[in-house]
Amino acid sequence: MDKTTSHDVTVLGCGLMGSALARALAGGGKTVAVWNRTHHRAAALTDNAIAPMREIGDAIAAAPLVLACFATYDAALAVLEPVPDLTGTTLVNVGTGAPSGSGPANAVPSTWTGLLGYPAEIGTEGAAILYSGSETAWAEHGESLTLLTPVSVWVSRDVKIASVLNVGLVGMFLVPAVSAYVEASTYMLGQGVDQPLLDALTPAAFASSRVRRRGS
Repeated sequence: MDKTTSHDVTVLGCGLMGSALARALAGGGKTVAVWNRTHHRAAALTDNAIAPMREIGDAIAAAPLVLACFATYDAALAVLEPVPDLTGTTLVNVGTGAPSGSGPANAVPSTWTGLLGYPAEIGTEGAAILYSGSETAWAEHGESLTLLTPVSVWVSRDVKIASVLNVGLVGMFLVPAVSAYVEASTYMLGQGVDQPLLDALTPAAFASSRVRRRGS
C-alpha cells in the first residue's frame, strides 16, 4: 500500500555519516527529512532541501525511502521499535554488523548496506556502497541511492550479504593488510632502507600478491 509522503528520502541518525548521506541526497536534488535523538543535530542540517523532524514516526512517514544510519543494528532496532507500521516504507539499514534477525518484525530491514568509505567520500567515487535484500526495492530506489556514490551496487537478495562483504573485505582483509604493511615498512626503514626505494618497490609487491591469488 502506498503512503502519502512529503519528502523523497528520510535519514535517521545525523552523526558524521548520516549528515553526509543527507547532504549528498539533497545535493542530488532530493528533498530530505532528517531525524536524530538529539534534535539539534538534525536542525543543524536545515536548508531548502533538508527538513528536521522532531518525532520518529513523522520522520518515517515523511518519505517512501528511509535510511537508518546508526552505530549498531541493535541501536537501529531500538529507534524503530516505537513505530507501529512500516507499510509502504523501504527501510535501508546503513551498517557494518550482520543483521541478527531479532527484534520487532517491523524493524527487520528490507535492504542492508555495506559501506566501504568515509563520510568525506560520500557523494564521490571514493566510497562504495553495497546493497542486499529486496531486489524490487533496489529497482525502485536505486536512482536515489546512487546519489550517495556512483559506486553503488546491489549484490544479493540475501539481506546479510552486503554486510558480510563489508566485514570480510574491510575488517578481515584490508585493515590487517594495512597494519601488516605499516609494521613491515617501519621495520625496513628502521634497518636503513631508503623511503624512495620502498615507495618504488611497494607497487610491485602488491602486484605480485594479485598474480599469486589468481593462480592459486
